[in-house]
Amino acid sequence: MVKVSRSLDFGNPGGCVLSLDYELLWGVYGSHTKETYGANILGVREAIPRLLELFERYKAGCSWATVGFLFYDNREELLASFPSIKPTFQNRRNCNYTFIDNIGADEKSDPYHFGFSLLRRIAETPQQEIATHTYSHYYCLEEQCDQAAFAADMDAAVTAAKRLCVTLESIVYPRNQVCPTTFDICRERGITVYRGAGRHWFDQPSARESESLGRRISRLSYSYLPLGRSGVVDVNHHDGMTDVPASRFLRPYSRRFPKATALQLEAIKRDMRRAAREGRIFHLWAHPHNFGVNVNENMDLWEAVLVEFAALRDQYGWPSLTMAEAAKASVQL
Repeated sequence: MVKVSRSLDFGNPGGCVLSLDYELLWGVYGSHTKETYGANILGVREAIPRLLELFERYKAGCSWATVGFLFYDNREELLASFPSIKPTFQNRRNCNYTFIDNIGADEKSDPYHFGFSLLRRIAETPQQEIATHTYSHYYCLEEQCDQAAFAADMDAAVTAAKRLCVTLESIVYPRNQVCPTTFDICRERGITVYRGAGRHWFDQPSARESESLGRRISRLSYSYLPLGRSGVVDVNHHDGMTDVPASRFLRPYSRRFPKATALQLEAIKRDMRRAAREGRIFHLWAHPHNFGVNVNENMDLWEAVLVEFAALRDQYGWPSLTMAEAAKASVQL
């Protein structure tokens, strides 16, 4: 399959950027298991096709940061793709190779670990970018980053993406652990765009063990509150890389606290309007598995965001951009 790039009129320096981290169970090991989080993972089978339908209906692009393991159909192909150099984390729960014995034979028998059919649907949908979430969901800040292991991981990610004729341009670091010492490795492989941390102190990259209760509470509170101009960001160029910073994390619908979901939506809309008026970037991100339960309510939430985007696009010429497109637009203007 050959991806055809669309022609864009970059008349507005800003735009609405969406990014989703496509991980399945590989993204939550260490904090969840199939038993504790399986419903969310299985719900991705419904959530992703419905998200793609919404994106196509509202002509919205999205960058799907995909764990490299998900480019394979079955256990045999996946095992054959493993790099010879693997992470050597002291805490083995930080390393997804630790959980390989958990996987089944293929996607039909094990929808928790395999998701190539969904990835094909993403690739076939207009305006979608397939980015990398590293090959193995590699954590760069949990322990000292092993440069050789990370380079091998990225080589495997590039090779995996070729199975869909995808040339990777963008990376989302797992747990948003942006690591400048890895930029040379990414750039040498043609990956020059990344999702940077938000503007607040509680969003700055850190290891999980450095996550204080105060940081977690502040981050949660911010999801539902408008804080100044915090959701409006600019693309930054440095060290041969382009940072498309995150604005807000989209939290799923809450049956217990529906008013909180309404507050979150209003905060998002407020930031989007400001970004559109000023010709700036608003970058919303999430994980598909966040929406794997309460799927109907979560799709209503997404549609409300996209309705707002479409109105702002029509009023201000504020476009939808993938991460790679946002990087290109910032250079051209």
